[in-house]
Amino acid sequence: MHERSGLELSTPWFATFFRHVWKNVIARQYEAGALNGERALQAHLVAAISVLSPELDTLVEPRLSESGIFPDLLVYRRQSLVAVAVIELKYVPYHSPEWEKDVRRLLATIGTAGSYACTVDPKTGKDDGKVFCDPSTLGIFAAVGARGSKALDSKFLYEKLIADRCSEEQSHSLPRLLHAWGTVDREQSSRTFGAGWLMSR
Repeated sequence: MHERSGLELSTPWFATFFRHVWKNVIARQYEAGALNGERALQAHLVAAISVLSPELDTLVEPRLSESGIFPDLLVYRRQSLVAVAVIELKYVPYHSPEWEKDVRRLLATIGTAGSYACTVDPKTGKDDGKVFCDPSTLGIFAAVGARGSKALDSKFLYEKLIADRCSEEQSHSLPRLLHAWGTVDREQSSRTFGAGWLMSR
């Protein structure tokens, strides 16, 4: 379900880690005026993951299929080359972020096993190293936008995904998906950063 409490005991460690980074590091960078676009958001997330969890590496916009799926970030364990998370980002603080394409792309990528030639061989410069996704790989949709945006509304996104599967019973077939949001209220001059489950299978 999409509830944001009572799930800590079943939360995968990277979800807890990402929540901390999003609600503390990224929120602080926003308040400092350091996030001037989606690429800056990518850069600060990569830096935070690298510093706080040195056993992980992050690829930026790797190609994950012949059909041209390029998630914003792919986080994987350096030793095993197993992906722990695929992350899609949206950053339009004073507007409504698009969500449908990114969330559907996430659902098409995670939840199944697959291997992708997306790390670079330093000797040849070719993308021939394999990173492996399995059903436990976490999907994360993280968006910063204006208050009232559908992309920031966990309940709305959850209900849309369930509607696509026709019934709540079929939600168990959906992969694990975390939703992170940064709500910017221009009128009140306030910002709220948080994260919670859309699907916690």
